[in-house]
Amino acid sequence: MQMIALRCGRRAQPFFRSFGMFTSKSAGEASNTLCIIPKCNFSFDWGRNRSRDKVRFTEFGSLEEEINSRFDVEHNIPIHRDSRRCGAIGYKVGMTQIWDKWGLRIPCTVIQIDRCQVIQIKESIDGKLRHNIQVGAGEGNIKKIKKSLLGHYLNAGVPIKKHLAEFEVTRDNFLPVGYMIGPSYFKVGNYIDIKGTSKGKGTQGTIKRWNFSHQYFTHGNSKAHRAPGALQGCEFPGKVFKGKKMAGRMGNQSSTQFSCKVMRVDTPRSLLYVRGSIPGANGSMVTIRDGLKKMDKQVRQVNEIRTGVDTYPGDEEDPYEVYENES
Repeated sequence: MQMIALRCGRRAQPFFRSFGMFTSKSAGEASNTLCIIPKCNFSFDWGRNRSRDKVRFTEFGSLEEEINSRFDVEHNIPIHRDSRRCGAIGYKVGMTQIWDKWGLRIPCTVIQIDRCQVIQIKESIDGKLRHNIQVGAGEGNIKKIKKSLLGHYLNAGVPIKKHLAEFEVTRDNFLPVGYMIGPSYFKVGNYIDIKGTSKGKGTQGTIKRWNFSHQYFTHGNSKAHRAPGALQGCEFPGKVFKGKKMAGRMGNQSSTQFSCKVMRVDTPRSLLYVRGSIPGANGSMVTIRDGLKKMDKQVRQVNEIRTGVDTYPGDEEDPYEVYENES
């Protein structure tokens, strides 16, 4: 991996000092201290968005291979429609762009899977019901963790994690405790569902929150251009129904983006490139699982791989011709 050297001011020194990136012994003496960071294609604005400071580009590929070498597990895409694999926890890094062989620009979101490991397997008593697997990711603080949760990690034999999540799985997709789920768990061309918390917009009106149309700006209308209009009838029903679309707090809610296509997998830096945007701010936690709406297509791809194809079949259709036919 290539490294680049840059000079940073006092504002960004605490972030780099926490990772030991300063080359000088007395880090912080000079206003512009030289530091070494991994070279990447992302530009960060340290002053505008502090949540981006949480994002780190650490090489976890060797760690994943070392841990998973103890287990004899073959993870692949579900082989039938009703099969459910375990998901993963990731952190949104930001957005970038790539170009396909046709020269089309594809906007992509970069997700980092930070040391995601299996913590616990919860088997159901009734065999008909699905089972759950608990996974954890990130690096937790031992000073802020409860003793009960600390014992939970000690029993599993894994480091303290920052976030936990559970996924419903079938019995044929069990993973051993301590198994590390990295970006190689998902293949290029696979469709995944990403769940996160959307950005909070605060209190917004009905036009922005519910896409209402505004009223006339002329013909005698004044001071009510962005008003929602009538809320109820007069005598009947004589009340405002529950769930009426009105102004209120917008965003900061759980949101799921379905059928996001995996465009690239960066195993050394534990990065996953998916097409399009996903909910959440940069640095926020997201959960990743196999796409349920595209399960039939993924099962067909698995059958083609079993016949001797090593990689997923690409889209051989010219996108320009596809767009012309659709229009």
